[in-house]
Amino acid sequence: MNNVNKFYTNMLTIFLLIANIAHILSYKLFVLTILIVFFLNRNNFEILSSLQKILLKFIPISFYGYSIGSIFLANPRVSSIFWDMQNFLHFLNCDFKDSYVYKFINEERACGETIGYGPLSRLISLNFDIWNFTLIFFFAFFFIIMVLIFRSTNYTMLFVIFAIAPSFNFLIFSLNADIFVFLFYLYIFSKNDYVLNYFDLFVLTILIQLKFYPVALLLGFFIFQLVNKTSSIKSKLILFAILLINTASLAYDLFVNRSPLPEPISYTRTFGLYHDYLLIKEVVGLDEIIYIVPVLFLISFAVLYKYPNLLQQLTYKNLTSFDLNNKFIIFFPTALLINLFQNFGYKFIFNFFIIYIFFKYDFKKYKEFLVVTCLLQTTYYLIGYGFVNNYLNNFILIFSKLSFYLYFLIICYYFYVFVKKIFNNLYFHDESKI
Repeated sequence: MNNVNKFYTNMLTIFLLIANIAHILSYKLFVLTILIVFFLNRNNFEILSSLQKILLKFIPISFYGYSIGSIFLANPRVSSIFWDMQNFLHFLNCDFKDSYVYKFINEERACGETIGYGPLSRLISLNFDIWNFTLIFFFAFFFIIMVLIFRSTNYTMLFVIFAIAPSFNFLIFSLNADIFVFLFYLYIFSKNDYVLNYFDLFVLTILIQLKFYPVALLLGFFIFQLVNKTSSIKSKLILFAILLINTASLAYDLFVNRSPLPEPISYTRTFGLYHDYLLIKEVVGLDEIIYIVPVLFLISFAVLYKYPNLLQQLTYKNLTSFDLNNKFIIFFPTALLINLFQNFGYKFIFNFFIIYIFFKYDFKKYKEFLVVTCLLQTTYYLIGYGFVNNYLNNFILIFSKLSFYLYFLIICYYFYVFVKKIFNNLYFHDESKI
């Protein structure tokens, strides 16, 4: 080992140590430390010593252990936690309890007619201890995530970045029922085939009727089967029928029953194309945004001038890889649906599957961009609950939006290229595996 490599190795160990305690001081400092760790090791992404691997895998434990522990041990307790799961379980419990006092803020809420979930949520009625089941779901979810990280041998640093990213942080602290959907997506992504068996279809249907947007995963599988020459007519018809039934059920609930969907809007807690349009129209105002647009165009022009073939190089490089295309086309509709509309920041986690695909196929020049995108979506924990208008917060917010839309443009363009290839009779094959 030469002196330069030894220096970088020692620096990496030091910053891995710092990363395990930086979150105590500041979440911004913590994210910055994670970025430094990544950049120090970006050329040897999976080459780590035994000590470095332990320090890396321990980061989510130290981060969430301290963050959540400080809420539980606070005196007096002024911050709520796992609020979405408490809200969801309270709704299911409404036939037995009219109201519920939320931990740890002693706020009592009565049962409402809806919480913005799918039709299935209004048909389930259960009697259980809300807080105990909330804790069970948290520990089970966190245990599964940590087992996956500690058992990983490849892309461990990427998995750790996913686990401490603001969007995943938001999911952990709110413990939204999206954790169930995310676990199912992980299961589907880990499968070595591209077929939904009857059990998969049953579970997916339940999730669709509970959370709406998983219908996009079913659509992804249907598109894949539709263009796959070796898929049987029977499998295509079954998928189409189930997709049609689920879509009809959701449409009936939304347009006939007029069940409301959540429509969050915020500077820091939410994202999406339609969301940003509403944010500009209803909150920021066109007179304010006019000062930001020239800056965005200037940055975009500088990037395109420096890398004139950026988009084409990224999207054509591995187009002939059946592995990438199979997983991409199945999971792309979910990312598209979520990125198009208005959602709380924790839903950005469903973009992790697309980002992992790009990492797996070694887009070396763009790994830094993908990591930065992960760590800037959403800005809730970087900026705070409200929005203080200062240079640092504006920089973080603008850079967050820029990275999001560039990433969104890339995946949409990749899908466009895929569609063009379909019309040129480039079809998938079942024998390819990831």
